[in-house]
Order: sequence, then C-alpha cells, then structure tokens
Amino acid sequence: MTTITSCTHQNFHANVAVGRLAADEAGEKIVGFSADIRVSCADCGKPFEWVGLPMGYSPLQPMCSVDATEARMPLKPQGEAMNCEGLSGFSIRIVE
Repeated sequence: MTTITSCTHQNFHANVAVGRLAADEAGEKIVGFSADIRVSCADCGKPFEWVGLPMGYSPLQPMCSVDATEARMPLKPQGEAMNCEGLSGFSIRIVE
C-alpha cells in the first residue's frame, strides 16, 4: 500500500547499532561483527525501506528485516579475515 505525504523528506535520522557476533553462549569467542541500520525522515518520522536486500539474517551477506526498515550488514575490520564458524542465519521468501 502506498501513501502520499506532503513531506519532501529533506532531513534524515539514521540509527546504527554495531554488534559483536559470538559463537558461544558466554560471548567470549567473537567470530564476526554486524551493523543494523535504520533510516527515517527527521521531519515527518516516516521510516525508510531498504530496496533489493533479501529478508532474514546472515553473517555472510547483507539482508533486511521482514518489514524492510532495518538493514543487517555483516562487517569486519579492514584487512582481517572473517571466520563465521558456529554462526547460522535464516532467510524468508514470500510466495505469492
């Protein structure tokens, strides 16, 4: 459903939560990092949706939340290898 607003979305608010991905319950074996990003219009508050990202979570590829308002982006320190051993993810496919 598309709604039309009078806001021209000139100003933005972004919220980025960076997390450490642990392969153990104690959180001692860090094997990756992730940034969860939300963007909204600072004037009217309308959330923005991510386009072109599959829904779900993966430590190996960018994905988004089911409502497409949160990008879930894996990341790593520059020049360091990624080791996502012990991490799993999921994907959601819409069948029409």
